[in-house]
Amino acid sequence: TDPGLIGCHYRIFVHLSFNGTRGRALDFGADKESVPGFPATSRIAAVSARRMSVRNAPIGMFDSGLGGLSGMHAVRDALPGEDILYYGDCLYAPYGDRNAEYIKERCLAIGRFLISKGAKAIVVSCNTATAEGVNTMRETLDIPIIGIEPAIKPAAAATQTGVVGVIATTRTITSERYLRLVREFAGTKVKVVSVPCPGLMECVESGEWDSFRTQKLIEKY
Repeated sequence: TDPGLIGCHYRIFVHLSFNGTRGRALDFGADKESVPGFPATSRIAAVSARRMSVRNAPIGMFDSGLGGLSGMHAVRDALPGEDILYYGDCLYAPYGDRNAEYIKERCLAIGRFLISKGAKAIVVSCNTATAEGVNTMRETLDIPIIGIEPAIKPAAAATQTGVVGVIATTRTITSERYLRLVREFAGTKVKVVSVPCPGLMECVESGEWDSFRTQKLIEKY
């Protein structure tokens, strides 16, 4: 029923920069090919260390927006020889204000798109998408799916005060996966203060990293 999940055109931008190659934009069938689940206004960023090939398939990564780029850089540092396809679903950001079924639909649509581009594995570089969609992806898609989660385990082990603070989307903090992490790794020995932060992701996505609005939200949370 969502027109964004039916059929539309897409455009991919490939930035060849991992090996010092000057970046360039490549058009993969924009306005010529119909791809389920990807509106023309969605932003898709695909990043590659070298040309993709069947023998050297890329790792797919996605997030609801720009935040997953930090995860992409971590993968690049750990696996410098791998190609990476990154998809930022900025049109639908933030996921934290969407219901669970909608997030699952987006995860599957993006997962299938990345597979169609040859991805050999997918990293869900988003806490909310992991919380609500990673199990569905693993049940539906036939390649490895790797999720990320709030670092409750290392934080609980490292805290010297017995208290850990977490800021995240409302959807992440209220998800069963997150609550299970807290029960398993914090238990009754470590107090976890979970603070939903509506509005903060919008500041990040719009590039307002040092704005007055962003600073006030950070102080508030």
